[in-house]
Amino acid sequence: MRAFFIVFEGIDGSGKTSLSNLIADRLRRAGLSVHHAREKGEYSSGVARSIRKMARDPKNLQMGRLTELLLYVARDVQSMEETILPYMDRYDIVIADRFFSSHLALAHFGRSLDRETTQAILSSASLGLRPDLTVFTDIDILTARTRKKIQKVKEHRLGDFGRRGLSGIALREKMREGFLSLAEENADGWLVVDNGRTSIEEAGIEVWNGICEKMRMCGHKKADALGLKELGRARPGPAALPPEALSGESEAFLSLFFDAIERVARRDTALAAYYLNGLDHPRAYAIRRKVLPVEKELVAWGLEALASPRSLALREELEAIEPKYVAYSLYRTPCKGVWYELKGRLLEECPLEIGRSIRYLDCKEASTIREKLLAVSPEGILLSLAGLDGARPWAIRDKLRKKKYAKYLALSVKGLDSDAAWAVRDEVGRRALPWMILSLRECTSERAWAIRRKYADHAPKLVAKSLTFLGDERAWELRDRIKDSAKEVLDSISQMDSEQAWALRGELAQRWPNTAVSSIGARIDSPAAWEFRWDMVKRYPENLLLAKHVQKALEVTGKVEWNSESN
Repeated sequence: MRAFFIVFEGIDGSGKTSLSNLIADRLRRAGLSVHHAREKGEYSSGVARSIRKMARDPKNLQMGRLTELLLYVARDVQSMEETILPYMDRYDIVIADRFFSSHLALAHFGRSLDRETTQAILSSASLGLRPDLTVFTDIDILTARTRKKIQKVKEHRLGDFGRRGLSGIALREKMREGFLSLAEENADGWLVVDNGRTSIEEAGIEVWNGICEKMRMCGHKKADALGLKELGRARPGPAALPPEALSGESEAFLSLFFDAIERVARRDTALAAYYLNGLDHPRAYAIRRKVLPVEKELVAWGLEALASPRSLALREELEAIEPKYVAYSLYRTPCKGVWYELKGRLLEECPLEIGRSIRYLDCKEASTIREKLLAVSPEGILLSLAGLDGARPWAIRDKLRKKKYAKYLALSVKGLDSDAAWAVRDEVGRRALPWMILSLRECTSERAWAIRRKYADHAPKLVAKSLTFLGDERAWELRDRIKDSAKEVLDSISQMDSEQAWALRGELAQRWPNTAVSSIGARIDSPAAWEFRWDMVKRYPENLLLAKHVQKALEVTGKVEWNSESN
């Protein structure tokens, strides 16, 4: 009898990899032989890894839908031939992290390729191999995105993005809907597990029981070795704000918001640290202190742009432990006095992060740091030049005008619309296309608009980012074109108080509520802004990211009484 074949499917951030590895370990402990074709999320096949790298490379953002499908299918056929089929007669259980259903969810439901054509390609490529059980780890989009960001921070992969992600969050939403549709069509062979509101242990028990029942139905010889497990208590629901926090009374909201974060911290320290990102209130620091022993990366990362003495003291404490995130957090902080000294101490170890921290700064201290960077890190100094159009910045760019620095050269001309800047873009565009698009932020020439229009469908996320602070009709036309694809359309209207900005927030508020609130900006203190914020808090009391943005606005606008320098 061949192995019982289990496939785990799910959108990015759903926890399917963690769950598949948990199940593999538990099955092994039960005495079954288990082969996991993608142990710990890594393809065993070198060829499959190479194909994945090519398909994921953001420089290939013009890749067509059919090309993308064929590449992904080729990757998984190679993986199947190398790491699945040879083991089907040698093991009791074979597990795959993603299989051909992922391609149907992406190509048909996500990219709108014809289903009949897509299905024909997949049927031919599968060589007749079908999963005995497909486990779909379901999760809401906000939770998945949050988990993915936390994972990237903890793995020091900030700034790492793949081509598919440039399509915007809407693609992930469509894929989730596609997976749920496939599960409904194939109810006998699919198991849908809620991996957002339950713990991984509870989800694991549900999957274990599903495997037991399915193996018995199939008459598998090892079915009797497994026994059903009893589900324990369900994981508590989200730490929603209580009704009294929804009154619009600032002091009450502040207290109850931090009470909710305290509750989160008791069961999920990483999530609590994530929710505190950018907050400068004393209670935020008290919670950071509690989670610091296990969440050093997230605590250091979460200090970004904070410039209080308290934030400086915590950075100095973390400087030797998490230097990269301490340096990363210095963006939009001063470049004088103790701040200048801290940047100088971290320069050699973290040149990219320090270069990022002095973008757009043209003071004497920033110039001194750049001269030091020139001897340490060409990439770091190029990052630091964003927005600078003087003789010295151009002398540095000309000196480093080499192919290997294409990405950083593109970022060095961010916000510049001069002929010299366009000469750099023309030179590096093919090798650093995503970063060239990002460099168009605040550019209003016709060349900039032509590029935005050209790539709006392939990379709406990047195009939206390039529209930040732009309010002319061409910007609004593009926002209208890509608003259903990328939440970054809302980010692009940050701090805008115009009639068009409020109309867009209202239109997209239900779909991306916390982003709609953050797009107001913490400094906007108008009656309309506060009416919108409080209304959204009442509508989404479980969305603590949304509540975090309201808390940030309370701090910045002085709506709550607190001494920012007290201990």
